Amino acid sequence: MQATSKTPTKDPSIEAIQSNRASHIENIYNKNLRPIDSGVSQIQVDTSDQENTLIRENTHQSLESYNFDSESDNGSTYSTDATTEYESICHSLRIVPCSIVLKSLPTSSISLNNYGLTSTGILALTFALKNNITVSKLDLSGNEIGSSGLRHLSILLEESISITDLNISRNFVGSQGVKYLEDILKKNRYLKDVDISSNNFNDEDGVLLIESLEDSSITHLNLSQNKLGDKSGIAIGKWLADNGNLIELNLSWNHFRKKGAVSICKGIWDNNYLKKINLAWNGFGSEGAEMLGKALAHNVILEELDLRSNRIGPTAFASLAVCFKDNNSLKRLIIGKNNITTDSLEAVLKLFTTLSPFYLELLDVSNITLKPSIHDSIQSVKEIHPNFNCLHGFLNFSKKKTYNPSEAAIMYIQEYCQTNNVSLMDLFAKLDTSGIPITPAQIDALIAYLDRDGDGEIDFSELVIGEEQVRKLKENS
Repeated sequence: MQATSKTPTKDPSIEAIQSNRASHIENIYNKNLRPIDSGVSQIQVDTSDQENTLIRENTHQSLESYNFDSESDNGSTYSTDATTEYESICHSLRIVPCSIVLKSLPTSSISLNNYGLTSTGILALTFALKNNITVSKLDLSGNEIGSSGLRHLSILLEESISITDLNISRNFVGSQGVKYLEDILKKNRYLKDVDISSNNFNDEDGVLLIESLEDSSITHLNLSQNKLGDKSGIAIGKWLADNGNLIELNLSWNHFRKKGAVSICKGIWDNNYLKKINLAWNGFGSEGAEMLGKALAHNVILEELDLRSNRIGPTAFASLAVCFKDNNSLKRLIIGKNNITTDSLEAVLKLFTTLSPFYLELLDVSNITLKPSIHDSIQSVKEIHPNFNCLHGFLNFSKKKTYNPSEAAIMYIQEYCQTNNVSLMDLFAKLDTSGIPITPAQIDALIAYLDRDGDGEIDFSELVIGEEQVRKLKENS
């Protein structure tokens, strides 16, 4: 005896889409849509904007209330062809199907970055992907899906088992969309790489997001370019201490300061899985850098650390570098755009020459002006540790010149003479009352610069020679 199965109840609007007929909702408004021709939706030209809005809103409600699980026993989607499904839904929503989606549905990746997608476009996309098992990477960065678009997306991602790589950065999600993102992160155990950067999340939002990650399997997370502060930093520190999956974390361009920074450092201390962390453009300062040095002395896993632009001074930098006496894992330290002096860097490089074994391969101190003498210190380290490389800033080896007070003073004088049509001799006759903006330090430097023979006096020939040299300098600059 063959068992009979109960036929699931179909939504009238979905049945209408399946049969390429006008939807149930649209029939209520007496709109006789033409059937789809070659996958392109045809819309009556006499339909008013107000009526289109009513149709779209009601179709939204019908589609959103549809139960995806009420499909046939074979688990197929409501159409045998994924592209036809997508076109049908776009037809019903009165939007133009996206050609990239149509081409990408059979592949493993859909990239719609900077495409201008809104929440309506996301609704159509979620239907097309609901039973799709080929797409594993979804890039929706740089659109305008907002919180309502994320609500549609959460319905898909809460149960999706195929999508592992998700990028929804730069989408104006904000605090209103955090609850939907929480649902995704709490319920989905298949996401591995998640980018939610630049979405205007504040400090309280950050706490909620981190709490939703407690049992996640995410290995790569990007939270950069938001407004996460001390509260989020404390939550992140506790999360890192217990996390056993995360490999790469980007927290750059946030508002982490003292308490938050120290808490993150403590989390790094106890973490045994994280290999790369980006903390650039925050405010770790001396307190954070010193705590990070202690954490790195204990951590044996982290391989790359980015601390650019974190208000780290010479003493804090030296304190951080002491970690290399015990650390054997960190290979790349990026710490440019901080207040690191030539003397402090030379002291750190001297320390490196005494360490063996030594595992650091790259020290990036770019965007910091250093004295040329640092070159010899770098070479001393490379002679002992051939794999070491230091990416440094301006060493003043080129023709590019730094500020010279005497040259600047002469330029001021030249400009004054040209503007007021006076000679140098007439100028010096009334120099004290001329009003030229030269400081006392510049006057002293100017005298020393022009007094070529060192007799304590400036004769006319010395003045002309000095003027000629500055003129040539201006022509070549």
